[in-house]
Formats: sequence, C-alpha cells, structure tokens
Amino acid sequence: MNEFTKEELGEIYWILEGCTMDYIGKENNQLINKIQSMIDNYCEHKETNHSYYSIYQCLKCGKLK
Repeated sequence: MNEFTKEELGEIYWILEGCTMDYIGKENNQLINKIQSMIDNYCEHKETNHSYYSIYQCLKCGKLK
C-alpha cells in the first residue's frame, strides 16, 4: 500500500476544511481530525539496515520496510 506524502495529506486536509459543515457532516469532522493527526505524526523514515537479514527499519518510528 502506498502512503500519502505530507504534502498530499495537507491538500486533503485543505479540501475537507474548505467544505461547508452542512455538506460534509459531523462524521467527516472526525476525518478532518484524523488527517490532522496523520500530518502531526508524519515520519520521514530515517532507515537503518539490519545487515544480516537486509531488513530496513525506521530509526524514528520503528516501521519495517
């Protein structure tokens, strides 16, 4: 699965934030909050190699690649 870039998340947030509350409804306000949380917690993934197994893991968030 491809991840959104921080810039793409910002664009999605901007589009949702620009919609009127009458149009997007209360449930999409939760979506706006989730997108904002994803932006706040975005990781640029600084990777290190576990040499024996050639497994890459982010030093910042621990995500395996």
